[in-house]
Amino acid sequence: MSPPLVLLHGLGTGPSGWQPQVNAFSPSRTVITPALRLDTGFDFGAEARRVLADVAPGSTIDLCGLSLGALVALRAAVDEPERIRRLALSAGFASLPRPHALLQLALGNATRLMPARVLRGQLAAGIPEAHRETARLETAELDGRAIRHLFREGRRFDVRARLERVTMPVLVLVGADDWANQRLSRKLADQIPGARLELIPGAGHVANLDAPDAFNEALRSFLDA
Repeated sequence: MSPPLVLLHGLGTGPSGWQPQVNAFSPSRTVITPALRLDTGFDFGAEARRVLADVAPGSTIDLCGLSLGALVALRAAVDEPERIRRLALSAGFASLPRPHALLQLALGNATRLMPARVLRGQLAAGIPEAHRETARLETAELDGRAIRHLFREGRRFDVRARLERVTMPVLVLVGADDWANQRLSRKLADQIPGARLELIPGAGHVANLDAPDAFNEALRSFLDA
């Protein structure tokens, strides 16, 4: 019997952002889409521990994360590798190169000038229109202080020294049109021994919603291998 499949959303969406994957995978296995606690107290290590403790205490899981959710998933994999059978990371990284970190710093500072409503609209701008309103509703509690904090934590994220602990099979996914994250994803796949990189055709940053059929096919092939 397959272990539960746990899907971790990114900053611009919530659990409902995985609906195409829930529809595709839930007929054959348990699918769990926890809501990440994205606030000014967010910490990658603490959030990874909370997710593992809450979703399936003591059980082995298959874990997939998107963007910020991919970082939580990767942190869970280096902290408790024995809990994860297979790991899929979409638009993730092990650490941010300096140019990317400086860009995130600039974006974080820019949030000081934007009303919360505008910020949430910007976060949802890259999401397919059919899912955009749901994403706005699920991120309604995010404000500028929380977003700045999350950007800061993203800049500080660095698990390079612990990647040898990632011994489970790993699939690195990225949208073929997500130019900003392709180099990061290629580097991540190179950094994790045995990891496989797959580009999702017709997809941008939110690959699971941009091209759900192709994303599901890639994920299913990996999980069932």
